[in-house]
Amino acid sequence: MRVYDRFASKEMVEAIYVVGGLKPEALFTFPQRNDLTAIMQIAVLFEGLGVLLDENLIDIKLVDSLFGPSLDSLWGPIYPVIKNMRESLKQPFFFSHFEYLYNRLQAYRKKGAHVQ
Repeated sequence: MRVYDRFASKEMVEAIYVVGGLKPEALFTFPQRNDLTAIMQIAVLFEGLGVLLDENLIDIKLVDSLFGPSLDSLWGPIYPVIKNMRESLKQPFFFSHFEYLYNRLQAYRKKGAHVQ
């Protein structure tokens, strides 16, 4: 629940607001400092959740219940930035657990096991 508390912090709420307001064309370039800070805050949190999920230390149902809608809305704007960073920094696995988390959540939902 500490992760969830962190997600509800003022800093994270502000980061979510910044990411939600990013213009699509800005997502395919290296972000400005404030935008990058917001993106990194969110990506680091979801990267950590992805590691927990990969190590079977958190259940996908719990992830969906607590973070699902936010993960859905934040992955789309953040993914182009991650992709650009992977290419420009030559780090193909940069935030790979964030991507794993998103993909596992989508697969879980396709099975029809998620809560409505």
